[in-house]
Amino acid sequence: MAGETPLPHDTGLALIGVTKRYPRPAPFSPFAGGPSVDELDDDIVDLDAEDDEVETAPAPEDILTDVQLTLPRGAALGIVGAQGAGKTTLIRLLAGTLRPTAGTIAVRGPVAPPAAGLVRHLEPDHTIDANLRLLAVLIGVSPAPAADTTLELAGVQRTGATRWGALDRVDQLAIVEAALLQLRVGLHLFDPAMKIASPDVRDALDGVLAERLADGACAVFTARRVERLPPICSGIALLNAGRLCAWEEPEAAAETDAAAERTVARAKFAAESDLVAIEDVRASAHTDGTRITLSYMAREPLESVMVRVSVLPGAGPAQRFAFQHSEVSAGDRETATLHLPHGALVAGDHLVRIGLLATAGSDLHTVLWPDALPISLDTPAGEEPVRPSPRWS
Repeated sequence: MAGETPLPHDTGLALIGVTKRYPRPAPFSPFAGGPSVDELDDDIVDLDAEDDEVETAPAPEDILTDVQLTLPRGAALGIVGAQGAGKTTLIRLLAGTLRPTAGTIAVRGPVAPPAAGLVRHLEPDHTIDANLRLLAVLIGVSPAPAADTTLELAGVQRTGATRWGALDRVDQLAIVEAALLQLRVGLHLFDPAMKIASPDVRDALDGVLAERLADGACAVFTARRVERLPPICSGIALLNAGRLCAWEEPEAAAETDAAAERTVARAKFAAESDLVAIEDVRASAHTDGTRITLSYMAREPLESVMVRVSVLPGAGPAQRFAFQHSEVSAGDRETATLHLPHGALVAGDHLVRIGLLATAGSDLHTVLWPDALPISLDTPAGEEPVRPSPRWS
């Protein structure tokens, strides 16, 4: 059960053998609600059927199976999975609104569930201030977040003692997320990762979340596709058919020699598995930045391939970028290119690690390129009003 297992000092969240089982729905019967079997003619239902022809009750179905996960304090994990993969069930287990059929969940501190799930519990006829106090009670923490600070973070203007029901749902969600991020909890949950129209509001909320992570809290995001996860995610895991496959980052390589600046790195031999093989990896310098290209071949029909690029700067946290291909046929060769403009990351020398995660049914294969690629990025020429963003092609 949540919280019953003590955690090491450096661990914020642990799932040990977590399984969630639901009973399968009963099979459809055209006679449901109609006459009993005894009332039917023998030529319609054979009452003398052999035992092996009698349909028994369906076996329970595992929505999640033996999930193992450990997050260090300060980690933000993105979980990617198709509809029905078990993402929402996992979030509800972490929030404590569901109990696992088997296994243990341990969290360091209270849990802030997804904002969308809390909005329906707030009182439409009460003020914003009263609902923020109610929110703190629902989470089980105190004090309640300050209303003025919350509204400023959410980008919502106060008009007197605003009634909660007078706000539109977008503003309600932004206010609840802003309020949750101010609470001192051990785990923040986002299902799915929220999209907020205003970039300024999103940046402000991300800044508060970064402060919470720096204080040792953890965060878990879910999304159907990798590109919908926020950049703050320090790791990505794939949830497929109820099984969680965490992406393990390779150890950082030694520091790059300054003489390797603007090196065009290329290797001919690829890391490979039975499902997929990386055939070529390049990092090439251009006038506007650096392009990192990975080519791979599918050896079996694949449901999805997640390409992952980790940029390891000489100082500061790693930056991770991911791109996903879907429905790759056996024998197909695919290419993904990440464009890193000058100014997109801190200037200087960096190392790049590349890998991919291939899925085919219940098979999950991780392939890592064995060598780190050296690259160098400069500050953009002239005054840039907007920092350029990395992009995939």
